[in-house]
Amino acid sequence: MSTEMNNAFGPLAEKLLTPLFSQLLINVKVMNVSAHICCRRIVTVLVMISTPAISLFLFLYYFCPHTRLFQCTQYSKMVPIICDSVLKSKSAMCRKRCAEYIELIFQVWDVNIISKNLSILEASIKSGINDADSETRTFSRQTYWLYHEYFTKNAEK
Repeated sequence: MSTEMNNAFGPLAEKLLTPLFSQLLINVKVMNVSAHICCRRIVTVLVMISTPAISLFLFLYYFCPHTRLFQCTQYSKMVPIICDSVLKSKSAMCRKRCAEYIELIFQVWDVNIISKNLSILEASIKSGINDADSETRTFSRQTYWLYHEYFTKNAEK
């Protein structure tokens, strides 16, 4: 649905994120991974590409990650929900996954939409960098450098 509806899917995606985050906490791997894949698809949805273009796409995806080959549901009201999970969740898995989603947001979303929620994104990046989980810290450090690329003055504070 996110692929077809793009930003019109935003209000529904906002409602789906909280139940999906609760599924990230389940120890049953099938449920956990399915919820993670669904959240990733909501944040970033791949543009449909034809079969001959797959090799070009894979080359660009792996070697030029900042090319805008992505189309997604860029709905600014989803950002606080994701950031709150990084800031407030007691689950290391949920914090790690949400830090990954924030990194994807910085990689894929338009800078104007990111700037609408800049203060909470800054707080979640800081929280992620100081997190107890090493993978959460790694995602947050990578996000910081993307943040630094777009908002240099704010990052240097």
